[in-house]
Amino acid sequence: MKARRISLFLLMCSFVVMLTSCVSNNGNSSTNVKVNTPQNSSADVISSVAWQSLSKGKYDVHIICGFPGIINTANNPKATYNQIEAFLAKAVSYTKSIPKSDNYTENAGYIGPPYITFLNKSHTVTISPAWYVKVTNNYINVKYVTGVLQVTLDKHSILIQSQSFYDWLKENKWQTSFHD
Repeated sequence: MKARRISLFLLMCSFVVMLTSCVSNNGNSSTNVKVNTPQNSSADVISSVAWQSLSKGKYDVHIICGFPGIINTANNPKATYNQIEAFLAKAVSYTKSIPKSDNYTENAGYIGPPYITFLNKSHTVTISPAWYVKVTNNYINVKYVTGVLQVTLDKHSILIQSQSFYDWLKENKWQTSFHD
């Protein structure tokens, strides 16, 4: 437990560094998403203050997927939180860039991979497989960065690498823990 708290403290410090770089970029979302923290441990994954605030109070857990953007609710939010925390504990920072998506219009609904959202009164944490869109001759092609996930905390994003977490989301292994 003490090691987890130290890890979470390091995580919070790393996330503050990343947030500083996001703010200094004036929130410009047209650039490639990139982690600006060292690749030293799972402490780079998510802010301990926000993540721990979810475990201490009431929060909602949803997965959004499919063309109409179907919302699936966790059968047991606490068990899902613990499962995601276990994935995050094994994840490492991803320091390469994800290509910028081409401009496109979603006409039939959400086209990306399933993504999980934890939210309470103070914070929203969203995690999805890293993806981008390439458009060729008006054909929309969704591309993925295998094993990489984008973690967004209150509109600030970092990238992590976890093949097991990526597979759990992308390959719909989460479906047994959720209902629509």
